[in-house]
Amino acid sequence: KHVLNTAPSLVLDSLEGLCAINTNLALDSIHKGNFCRPIIRTFCLVVYLADQDRSKAALLCGGGFGHEPSHSGFVGQGALTAAVCGNFFASPSAVQVRREIDLIDNAKGTIIVVKNYTGNVLNFGLAKEEYAA
Repeated sequence: KHVLNTAPSLVLDSLEGLCAINTNLALDSIHKGNFCRPIIRTFCLVVYLADQDRSKAALLCGGGFGHEPSHSGFVGQGALTAAVCGNFFASPSAVQVRREIDLIDNAKGTIIVVKNYTGNVLNFGLAKEEYAA
């Protein structure tokens, strides 16, 4: 048995719940519900520190949903500044990662943690190159 509303809304519901119990976190609501990859129908979901300390470099990571608390569970003071969540065991798209970079951009720089999974390396790398261009 599983406790969930619907399978397609599980990722969004889980992240909304995380942000509801931790008021220091926010869920990117601008893109919430907009599909980044229509073929896979995954949401652009970025959990980020609502009150980021912009005097320090930002730290971001992300990856496929399903490894929780990996990624979103580590967003907070002294840890990740933001986490982008892809669909179940699927890397976030370059569009999602770029949105994450834009959300936490600051003058001190951004450190991107990329795990050695082909989809993560490709999409995080594309987003970084697009941002740097």
